[in-house]
Amino acid sequence: MNRMAATDLWGRVLLLLAIGAVWSTVLFTATATAARVTDLYAASGVLPAESESPLADAFNEALGKVLVKVTGRRDAAAPDYLVTLFPDPAQLVQQYRREDRETIWARFDRNAIKRVLDGAGQPVWGADRPVILVWLALDAGRGRRSILRAESAADALPIRTDEALTFDMEQLDEVRIVIVEAAEARGMPVLLPLVDAEDLSRLSFAELWGDFGDPVMAASARYGADAVLIGRARGQRVRWTLLQGDERIDWQGSLADGPNATADWLGGRLATYADSAGKIRLSVAGVNSLEDYGVLTSYLNSIAVVESFEVSRVNGDHIEFDVTVRGDADRLMRAMRGSRILQPITGTQLLNNDPLALPGYRREPDLAYMLVPSP
Repeated sequence: MNRMAATDLWGRVLLLLAIGAVWSTVLFTATATAARVTDLYAASGVLPAESESPLADAFNEALGKVLVKVTGRRDAAAPDYLVTLFPDPAQLVQQYRREDRETIWARFDRNAIKRVLDGAGQPVWGADRPVILVWLALDAGRGRRSILRAESAADALPIRTDEALTFDMEQLDEVRIVIVEAAEARGMPVLLPLVDAEDLSRLSFAELWGDFGDPVMAASARYGADAVLIGRARGQRVRWTLLQGDERIDWQGSLADGPNATADWLGGRLATYADSAGKIRLSVAGVNSLEDYGVLTSYLNSIAVVESFEVSRVNGDHIEFDVTVRGDADRLMRAMRGSRILQPITGTQLLNNDPLALPGYRREPDLAYMLVPSP
C-alpha cells in the first residue's frame, strides 16, 4: 500500500469515527424483522387481602414475572430464586400505580436487575426478540374446525369457503386470549394470521393439520415473521411445531405450552451471560457513503448481544469492526439472522472483492456480511 493510499484510508477511518455517533442516531430507517419489547421490566402483581405487607407481596409477584421475561427461564419466579437474588424488590421499583382495587402495576430498574443477574451468572435476554407467527388449527370433531385468526370472528368479514369458522365465537376468543397472554408473559412478540381470502388461497385447514410445510411457509411469507409456530389442537392436547430457518422442533402440550416452550427454546439460544463476552472481528462490505455507515452502526447498536464495537480497518467499501459480544460468533450470527440490513457472505467472496487485502496483512474475519442497499 503506497503512502497516499494509506493516508486516504486512515483519513476515512477518522472521519467515520468522528461522525458515527451523529449518523447512528438519525439514519436508522431499515429494521430487522425482530421486534423490540418495551415492557420487559414491568409487570402486575396482586395485593393479597390478608397479607401483612400487601404492597411488598405485589412487588414480589411482579418482579417474578419480570425475571421470567428477562432471563427466558420459567423457574425464575420461584421463591428461592427471588429471595436469593432480590431480597427486597421494593428497592428496585421505579414507578408503580394501582390498576384496580386488587392489582398494582410496577416498573423496575433495568440496570439494577441486569447487574444482579450478571453478578450471579444468570442469563439476560435482550429486548430485541424474534417475532413468531402462530398458526393454530382447531378440530372439535363432527366437522367443526377452524384456523385461529388475529381478530374476533364477530369483527371479521365472512369468507364463503369450506374453511369458514365453525367454532363458537366465544370459544375462539378464549383460545386467542390464552395464546396471546402466554406469549406476553414471556416477553415474546407473536402474530396471528388474518385467515383472509389471501391466506386461504395459499393454505387450507387440511394442509395445516396434515403438516404440509410448503403451503404453511407460502402463506406465512406475507407476515415477515422470524419463526413460525404451528399448533394442531384436538380436545385438550395440541401438537406443536416450531420452524425457524432450517430448524424444526416438535412437542405436545396445552395451548399455553406453545408460546411457553417456544420462549424456553429461544431464550436458551439467545439469552447471554456477562462472563461469556468475547471479541469478534466483523467485516461488512458495500458501505459506500456516510449514510450507509450510519445505518450500519445504528443496526449494530440495536443488537442486544453487542456490548460495544469499534472500527479497526476501512478499505474501499469494506469496514472491519472489533465487536465485543455477550457470547460468541454463533450468538451474534443468530442475533442477525433475518436481518434486512446485512446479508452473510463467505470469506472467499470478501477477499475477492477486497483489492487491498494482501497475503499476511490481515486474517479472515470471524463473520463477513454485505450491507443491503436501501430501496
